[in-house]
Amino acid sequence: MVYALFVIGFILLVKGADWLVEGSSSLSRRLKISPMVIGLTLVALGTSVPELVVNVLAALQGAGDIALGNTIGSNVANILLVLGVTSVILPLAINRKTRVTDIPFALLIIVGLAMLTYDLNLTRMDAGILILFLIIFIYYILTSWGVGNHDIPALPKRKTALYIFFGILLLMLGGKRVVEGAVAIARYVGIAERVIGLTVVAIGTSLPELVTSVVAARKGNNNIAIGNIVGSNVLNIALVLAVTGMISPLQVTVAGWLDIVICVGVTVLFLLSFVIGRKEVLQRGQGAFFILLYIVYILYTLGVRTF
Repeated sequence: MVYALFVIGFILLVKGADWLVEGSSSLSRRLKISPMVIGLTLVALGTSVPELVVNVLAALQGAGDIALGNTIGSNVANILLVLGVTSVILPLAINRKTRVTDIPFALLIIVGLAMLTYDLNLTRMDAGILILFLIIFIYYILTSWGVGNHDIPALPKRKTALYIFFGILLLMLGGKRVVEGAVAIARYVGIAERVIGLTVVAIGTSLPELVTSVVAARKGNNNIAIGNIVGSNVLNIALVLAVTGMISPLQVTVAGWLDIVICVGVTVLFLLSFVIGRKEVLQRGQGAFFILLYIVYILYTLGVRTF
């Protein structure tokens, strides 16, 4: 039964990602706005829904370690695993505006979280500050991005709405099924909650981002692929973790805070990857390096010494 959850979950994820990308691309053409806006907001929100669901349930059940681990682990997975796999399949071009403003904003958010939790607590006031970051981010996105290339005709209004709605719905259901199966296996073999959150749950809730980014890249929608990751990482902190903290203030362990610091380092690496080599493209070699780093990170998290 557990393995069936994985199979069903992956099928739902793939189909949901396909519909969400199609509907979102059509929406950007219909509204005559840049696909990056859709990627940074609507698509990012849709693929962050599994993290939000898992965190709210964890907060209500008093499982703060899973909530924090899921958020931080998902952000690390989004950069090292999702972007790594996507760019290995197809090198990702990125525009200058994303390099110099959007990614630095994502870095600012995670640095802010590290500072807020330096006392090993995420209070409701801290959560409120994160929500303020979210408001600033959304305002910036809506006011700074211009129109995009809209040569391809948009889908009919009803079809666009249905693709987006059912795309997000399938991503939610698929992510939930995969996470349920993964957590059941992890708990059966006796893995700690923090490790489950950082690895099993984080990877499971990052699968929507992975599938959506790969589908978007293969369809030539690089702005949606990149925007999905950057926006998702911002929303994971400023929305998902903030809502979690509002519901139930979190106590952060020393190990948990170090995980946040690691996420800061990974985000810095993400930014630097567009300084080294061809600045406008995340190349296959860089993607492979990201995947290697993610493997090392997982081994570190599991307590395996690789050297």
